[in-house]
Amino acid sequence: MNLDDATEELATRLGVPVVVLDTEMNLAAHSKQRESVDRAQLSIILTRRGTDGAINAIRRLKVRNATGPVKLPSEKDVPSHVVYPVRLSGELKGYVTYEDASPDGSVPEHDLKILSSVGEILGRLLAERETARRQGAEQLQELMQKLMHTSPDERRRAAHEIHKSGLIQQSSHYTVVRFTRRTPSKMDHTSDTQIDLGEAVRKALRLAKFAGIGTTFGDEGVAVTVGRLTQAELQRLVSAMRPMGVDIAAGGECDRLEDAYRSYKEARLTGGLCDLDPNRYPQGARWDHIGWDRLLVQLPLEELTIHDLPSALRTLWKAADSEILIDTLECYFEQGGNALETAKTLNVHRSTLYYRLNRVRALTGVDLADAGVQRDLHTGIRVSRLAGLRQTSL
Repeated sequence: MNLDDATEELATRLGVPVVVLDTEMNLAAHSKQRESVDRAQLSIILTRRGTDGAINAIRRLKVRNATGPVKLPSEKDVPSHVVYPVRLSGELKGYVTYEDASPDGSVPEHDLKILSSVGEILGRLLAERETARRQGAEQLQELMQKLMHTSPDERRRAAHEIHKSGLIQQSSHYTVVRFTRRTPSKMDHTSDTQIDLGEAVRKALRLAKFAGIGTTFGDEGVAVTVGRLTQAELQRLVSAMRPMGVDIAAGGECDRLEDAYRSYKEARLTGGLCDLDPNRYPQGARWDHIGWDRLLVQLPLEELTIHDLPSALRTLWKAADSEILIDTLECYFEQGGNALETAKTLNVHRSTLYYRLNRVRALTGVDLADAGVQRDLHTGIRVSRLAGLRQTSL
């Protein structure tokens, strides 16, 4: 007997539709729905996961510690439900839940006997399912490691095996999204410092409208999305990951799964840019939206020092107001030398802007209208920021 058959038999004996959840509150099995639809069960079946209300109630009532069925009170238009913790040798393996037929009383003795008689069978079947799932997760992790890190031949074989196993469908659009734990300095009061990146990846794939696969590599989570990853979808993931203390960044799109290693590399570089220059690159940045910093971030930045910068920029660094002057100069270059737009962006009067630019000219002796000077200074400023040689004061 498999888990589906056991669930269907349990539903027949209880006389009501039944849903079985695993310990992570994901759908493990469900019986056939009857004429009267249980909205809570329907939601679980459609989303493949317990409803937020049920999950919160199960946690609040500490059902995982119960030795028998527990009644979840009705909420709004959701009727009361019975939740039975399924165990094997005392270890929790999942939950059985169904609509409560006697919401004003205790669980009927008839139901208690049935639940007790099938508990061990369901526990064994859930344990077998978890073992198979874990083995599948380990196999997926191995395949994705080969897909991201090995030789071209290994990547082709891994991509072929992933498609052959039906893990994801064939497509001409693949994008890698990288998940990392937020550094303590960037944590806010809503963030959980003990983050399971595997759970973060699974949650992202559950919430997303795109198909995909995901796993973890050490201190990072990695997901491969199938189909075009829209900016709106990426921002939904950012919003979902923020309370968990997880940052995400996306690589560029590739048209073959075996080329996903390139998108993975780009996602890692993009994540690095988010850390180095968060004002310019907020969380959820993607490689396709990054300009010339795509080239600069691949330099050996850790080997650079202030002495590698253009002489005019080194001179500015010696000024007491160097931070203000350098930030003003960077903004001026990014606005194409448009003084009005620069003043608006910096929120200063144009006379203040002109004073700062004239001070730069006086300190360095360079002509800011010269294209070569603009190129050298702008590049030097960007490199210094990415290499961590200066702190922004904007």
